[in-house]
Amino acid sequence: MVLPLLAIVLAFSLTGITLKEFFPLRNLIRPMLFGISASYLVLGTLIILLAWLFTPDKELFWGFVIIAAAPAGTGVIPFAFILRGDVAFAVFGVLGSYLASFILIPVMLMVFAPGVSVSPEIIGRILVILLVIPMVASRFLLAKPIQKPVFYLRGKVVNLGFALVIYTVIGSNQDVFLTDPMLLLPVAAVTFFATFGISLAADWALKRWAKSFNGPKQISGMLLASLKNNGFAIAVSLTLLPPRGGIPPAVMGMMMVPYLMYLSFRYREKSGGA
Repeated sequence: MVLPLLAIVLAFSLTGITLKEFFPLRNLIRPMLFGISASYLVLGTLIILLAWLFTPDKELFWGFVIIAAAPAGTGVIPFAFILRGDVAFAVFGVLGSYLASFILIPVMLMVFAPGVSVSPEIIGRILVILLVIPMVASRFLLAKPIQKPVFYLRGKVVNLGFALVIYTVIGSNQDVFLTDPMLLLPVAAVTFFATFGISLAADWALKRWAKSFNGPKQISGMLLASLKNNGFAIAVSLTLLPPRGGIPPAVMGMMMVPYLMYLSFRYREKSGGA
């Protein structure tokens, strides 16, 4: 149930990307490289390091490896628009991380989660279901006759879909959530620093060292460095890992709610509440 549900959610999310934004192709190179670096070199490395330091449980660590291996979240795109960031930069950055994920996901699993039994065929199938099919389906959802209702329903479908997915993960781990809440403390600590902490650090670093990044581009860069495709991580963890491995993506999903509210408040305050 989880994989098809997430495919539907991602198909609606990806309607924010139009084909005309892919041309000219040379404009894609810099934001794509930035998206790969921000999502994997910066955020992925931080998640694995924090998980290694704070989560002694092997299965929980594997769950964090799945999060680190996931591409940038598709939520980067709508939030770049909401927060008045550079939407095109966000689109190409997300695209770059998606393309890199075909190589980096199996490599990162082999290096950091060698106990996870996974074949290239399984990874390929998940990538097709959660990346390729949603991208193709999103093109049909952009057809003129249905475009208006799709845009109207998009937010509702995405929110409801992720709520159902998180509910499924919590249900499969209810014994841990109810009987061993102390186990969740290190998981919550890692997800907090991988969202709130990294966004503050990325925002400061881009302002200080990336002089070519103007205000809108800084916002998109910060989003690329702090948002992973958590729906993808949940689906992969439920498919490949023992039940406990799904806890970190579930907690990360719950952490997204206050984090995105914080971003909305923070950047709308900076823009004068507009």
